[in-house]
Amino acid sequence: MTSPWRRGLPLVPLVAVAASLLSGCGPERLSGACGIVVDGSGSSHSVTGFNADGEAQRHVKKFLEKAGCAQVVFAPISGASLSSICQQEAVQLDPDVTGNVDRELLWSSRRKDVVKKTENLRRCISTDPRSTGGSDVLGGLASVAQRRPAGISEFPVLVISDFLQHDRSVNLYRADLSTPAKRSELIGRIAAEGRIPDLSGFRLSLAGYGRLQGSDPAKFTGFDRFWRQLLKERAKASDPLVIL
Repeated sequence: MTSPWRRGLPLVPLVAVAASLLSGCGPERLSGACGIVVDGSGSSHSVTGFNADGEAQRHVKKFLEKAGCAQVVFAPISGASLSSICQQEAVQLDPDVTGNVDRELLWSSRRKDVVKKTENLRRCISTDPRSTGGSDVLGGLASVAQRRPAGISEFPVLVISDFLQHDRSVNLYRADLSTPAKRSELIGRIAAEGRIPDLSGFRLSLAGYGRLQGSDPAKFTGFDRFWRQLLKERAKASDPLVIL
């Protein structure tokens, strides 16, 4: 009896069959972009502050794995974030390479590089004598918005900061955020100065957020409501804010 596989059909070499099967077995390529904003102000210290390097080690790699982005851009938080001398070049997590490449191993290696670059950026802000003291969180967010690649509608951003804005015009260490009216008044003043960036499409994950306010629940409540109002209602960041 003639096998149905032999009736008028050419025999396909097993090697070709195996190759066709294997060609679809690799992982899908990464896509899109992510941002990382890191605070290098005095409050980022590992002992007296919220420990920015520890937050980077705990959260950066997991954040990138979950986001699945192919490119990472960086922005600093210093006393003058938009003009900071401390910068890091963008990292391509899934570059086009030739040959037999284990992409998952490549991604893991590049993500570890991102952790190191985050720590290096923080260290530059903290130690370089040319860096401006203070903590301009809003400027850091505006800076990463400027680095957002064109055509990216959804933009996951990890912000490593305690969010205690402290610069020439806003000092959240002393600001009274206890009532809706006082919070709205401060936000209105910041908006009038043109300092609230457009964060449309941003999916924000916050590491270190309010860490230094946590010992005083009354202060944290006003602080948290202030930032949620500013980030979601005024800057138009996507809901929810993820507090890590």
